[in-house]
Amino acid sequence: MVPIDVHMHKLASRLYNFRPSTAKRKKRNPEEEAAVNLTPYTQTADSFKRLWSPWSGWAQAIMFASNIMSIEETRLKKTAMSITN
Repeated sequence: MVPIDVHMHKLASRLYNFRPSTAKRKKRNPEEEAAVNLTPYTQTADSFKRLWSPWSGWAQAIMFASNIMSIEETRLKKTAMSITN
């Protein structure tokens, strides 16, 4: 299992240039509408599975943690610069 949320989807798009197909579908009911909205995340998870299987879940967790650390480092650098200026 590879959990994909909006943040992982954006990260995959940025790092791996994953571009899920966005074929237009006729929405008939709320259940179908929800399934259509999940399609890009499902396609991203499938891409991770093809790329890293059988370690796709672990790789996703490492990517997520690495991204969080990178965001925190950037925040700390900005804070340090604002203090010194």
